[in-house]
Amino acid sequence: MGKKHLSSLVFAALIMLALTMTACTRSASTPPPSETEEATSKEVADTQATMDAVRSAILTQTAQAGEATPTEASTATETPETSETAVAVTPEATATSGEVTEYTVQPGDWIFKIARQFGVEPEDIIELNGLTSPSQIQPGLVLKIPAPSGAVETPEATGVAGGVVHVVQPGEWIWQIARKYGVDPQTIIDANDLTNPALIYPGQELVIP
Repeated sequence: MGKKHLSSLVFAALIMLALTMTACTRSASTPPPSETEEATSKEVADTQATMDAVRSAILTQTAQAGEATPTEASTATETPETSETAVAVTPEATATSGEVTEYTVQPGDWIFKIARQFGVEPEDIIELNGLTSPSQIQPGLVLKIPAPSGAVETPEATGVAGGVVHVVQPGEWIWQIARKYGVDPQTIIDANDLTNPALIYPGQELVIP
């Protein structure tokens, strides 16, 4: 009877010991639920904070990139306007060849004046241009002027009071005679009372003042 009771106590003690060891093993290998939950919450919070920081950095960089987009500056090259003013200059004489020059008659011009200006004989201008009425040239008329033929011979003249007497030679006319003496044809016309200077004739005596 006593041995049976002792065996029961030993068996019960073994069971209690086994239970105690099992409880200790579980306590050592498994952390308390409260600490695990706290660690998990902390990790989740840290991860969320890291993601928020990364996302904020990405958004900030995107915004800065949008604001800092370089705008190409258009450089316009201004071309200065060149204003050219053409000055129309009408020369009194234009050379058309080595021996002929063109001259535009101006107001107040007449054959002798033009011939004296270019140092040629008036009849040469008349013949070259086929003029039938040399005394009626009009301003704007373009005349061909021949090249000077050289020195003009001074005609023999007879001295008279107040001037000299010139005997008209064949082919001469009033403007040619005036040029030879270096006087104005009108003075010869007035001195000789000529009503039609174009009708002088060879052998006629003219007073050259």
